[in-house]
Amino acid sequence: MVHVCTTPFVEPLDLGAVDACIGPLPLPVFPNLAVGVPGIYAFAWKLDLAKNPIWAGVPPPPGGLPDIRPYDDFFNAPAGDYLLVYITQDASGNTYPALDANGIPPIFDAMWAPIFLDGFGNLLPGIDFARLIRVNGCAKLIPSAFDIAFELQEYFAIYDTDSDGTLNATELLVAYVGLHNTYPDLDQDEFNAVVAQLSNGTGTLTEEQVNTFVDAHDGTCTPDTTPPAVLFQDITVELNADGQASLFTETALYGTAAITYLYDNCLGDGKDHLDAFTTTATPDTFTCDDIGKVQVTLTVSDGANKTTGTVTVTVEEGAATCSGCRGCMPGCNKGLSVEGYRKKLADWLLIGLTLTCMFAFSTTRRK
Repeated sequence: MVHVCTTPFVEPLDLGAVDACIGPLPLPVFPNLAVGVPGIYAFAWKLDLAKNPIWAGVPPPPGGLPDIRPYDDFFNAPAGDYLLVYITQDASGNTYPALDANGIPPIFDAMWAPIFLDGFGNLLPGIDFARLIRVNGCAKLIPSAFDIAFELQEYFAIYDTDSDGTLNATELLVAYVGLHNTYPDLDQDEFNAVVAQLSNGTGTLTEEQVNTFVDAHDGTCTPDTTPPAVLFQDITVELNADGQASLFTETALYGTAAITYLYDNCLGDGKDHLDAFTTTATPDTFTCDDIGKVQVTLTVSDGANKTTGTVTVTVEEGAATCSGCRGCMPGCNKGLSVEGYRKKLADWLLIGLTLTCMFAFSTTRRK
C-alpha cells in the first residue's frame, strides 16, 4: 500500500475487527487507547531498506528501542517503508495480537530476527494485524549537528566496541549506519562533516568531545558560564574585481560560511538570534597578497563567554587580476600579461640606459 505524504491517510479497505462479546469493534482507529476501552489503535514501525524493523540503538533489545512513529503522524515524515500494526482491545484489556511486556507484537523470533515477511518481501498470511505502507513525497528529514551528537552520546558505549572512549573510523561507520536507520536522508558525507568539526578534523571522535558539545546546550544562565556551541569549517573565498574578499557575508546563515552551527544555552539558536552574538576574525579580509591558504582565528561571544576556533581559508583570484602582482605598490600595472611585463621591463631598461648615457654625456660636456 502506497501513501503520499501530507495527504489524508486512508485505511485499508479490509480493515475491521470483531469481539466475541460485543461484536464489531468501533472505528476510527486511534493512536492509543486506555486499558479497558474497547476499540482499535495502531502504531507504525519504521523499516529499513530490507524491510527490517529499525531500532534506535544497536543491537536490538535489550540494547535498543523500537523506532515507533505515532499512528496519526507517521505518514508525514520521513518517507520510506513502515509496518503499520493494528491492535484490537476489548473491555477487559485483552489485545489481538498479544503483546509482550514492552508492547512488541509477535513479529520476531526468540533471537529478535524478523519473522513477518516471506521471501519476496510480502507479509506472511498469518500476519493479519499489520500492513506494509510505503510513504512517498515527504520532505527530507536531515538531522542537525546537535541531533547527530545527541544520538552519538546516547549510544556511545554501544558504538565504542573496544571501550577506549574514542570512536575510530570503523566504529564511526557503524554509528553512521545506526543514525541512517533513524534518519534515512542523512548522507555519509554530511555525517562525516559533522564528525570532522566535532573532532577538529582528527578522524576519530572522543566521548569527551561529544559530551562537551551536547552539554553546552543545557548550561545554567544564572550565572552563565557555558561558552556557545560552535562548529567551524574550512572555506574558500574569491576576490572581487577590486581584489578584495571578506570572511563575513550577509547571505551566510551565521554571518560567515566558516561557521556551520551556532547555539547558546541562554541566547538560543544563532539562526534566530544572530545579532545577540559577537563574532570576530583575524584576519577577516583578503587581497591579492593572500592568495593561497590563510589560517584564520574566529571568536564567537555570547556576552559572557567565548568560543574560539581556527579555520583554513583558501583565497582564490576570482574576478581580480593578481598574476605577477602580489606585493605591488598602488598604481602598478596589474592587468599586464607575462609578455606585457617583459616589454615593460625592456622599456624601463631602455629608459634607464638612455638616462645613463645622457648623464654621462652631460658630465663629459661639463669637463
